[in-house]
Amino acid sequence: MQFNKSTITNDGISRYERDLYWISFPFNVNLKDVFGMGDYGTHWIIEYYDGKGRAEHGFWADSPSNWKFVTPAMRENGDDGNGYILEANTGYILALDLDELGSSSSVWENEVTEAYLYFPSNDDIHNIQNVASKDVNINQEGYQCIINRATGTQGDRRIKDSYWHCIGAPSYANVNQTVATEDPIVPDGELWNPEGLLYFYKWNKIDNTLTVQKTTPQSFKAMHSYLVQYSGTTLRWTDVTNTVPASVAARLTETIERDFQLSLIRDSIEEDQTLVRLTDDENVTNRFEFNYDLSKEYNAGKGNIWTVTADTVEVAGNSMPKPLQTTVVPVGIKVVANGEYTLSMPEGTNGEDVYLIDNAYGTRTNLGLMPYTVTLTAGTYEGRFALEFAPIQDSPTSLENDGLSRSDELNDANDDARKVFVGGRLYIIRDGKVYDAAGQRVE
Repeated sequence: MQFNKSTITNDGISRYERDLYWISFPFNVNLKDVFGMGDYGTHWIIEYYDGKGRAEHGFWADSPSNWKFVTPAMRENGDDGNGYILEANTGYILALDLDELGSSSSVWENEVTEAYLYFPSNDDIHNIQNVASKDVNINQEGYQCIINRATGTQGDRRIKDSYWHCIGAPSYANVNQTVATEDPIVPDGELWNPEGLLYFYKWNKIDNTLTVQKTTPQSFKAMHSYLVQYSGTTLRWTDVTNTVPASVAARLTETIERDFQLSLIRDSIEEDQTLVRLTDDENVTNRFEFNYDLSKEYNAGKGNIWTVTADTVEVAGNSMPKPLQTTVVPVGIKVVANGEYTLSMPEGTNGEDVYLIDNAYGTRTNLGLMPYTVTLTAGTYEGRFALEFAPIQDSPTSLENDGLSRSDELNDANDDARKVFVGGRLYIIRDGKVYDAAGQRVE
């Protein structure tokens, strides 16, 4: 890993972007063999995610962080006196001490502007292979939480604190390659899909928070790590840089799936998002199911949004059966500052009727046509908001700027007007106003 003095000492860049790195390796590394920049425990240190400890003790409001330091003593001795092993395909945080790496640090002596850390494999080189797919075993012993205190839903930790892992893809991609993705350019040679895992948390380097993501088409970047809630004992990884895994392609073609992203926005900045998937997969229920749903991890210092399953579990990723009738899903929101907030579906509604219900005002807003903006005071809102899904259609009906001619007023070569099908009906949106196919204003 290369570190540039100009970046590390630049106060204009987020502190987290400079001192935290979510890393993973496709081979075992003996931490005491890692060498290079500065001293361990002074200039840099490794943290591991204690998912087993979380399951054993529960993660309460006053609990310490589940991220634990690998102390210098642990680094040298490990469990057997031979050193601490960074396990292959497991995620860790490399943390730098920016005070010790300031402009006057000994690391930058003699006009040094670049420093390095080297992570040598603890395995024979001929055993390291670059493969297109690989099954990785997940140790689940001790990762199931059995704590259930009779003090309401917050006392039942059996779902919220079970099966948490920090993981990485089994690859050592050439970082000089580039791959075009939803993020404009990803400086990694490969993207990997963990089959059987629908949602994961991605770390935000700007503000040290977590955001829920879909595994498809987002996928994992090689040599990075991600937080997941996964109960299986094996995870199959497939390189999807240029192809879609056969099992994923089959799932997309053989099942009806609709994905919805509900964003919480303040001052044009997304503070958080929650994901809902509607599917006819027979393994999915409206209750919480490990590997299909993802428990909500709350971020400090910014807004949070989530949905609630039928068994009252607060989730960031919610897989639900395809609705055969109108279905209402509770939405929870927590904001830390008074202000105006917008709830929107920036990726659209896949042509479906999806309404945002505000029980305080008795309003229903079709999010396929417009976002919903409301003034909120700092606090937690449970029971006020909900998503309403109409019975799902069997074919997509999304449409934008398709050139259909409808009304004289709206179709005079206006690039700002866009046409969408929602719920099987054509609407025209222009200047923030919604019109039907005949050009009549829709309230």
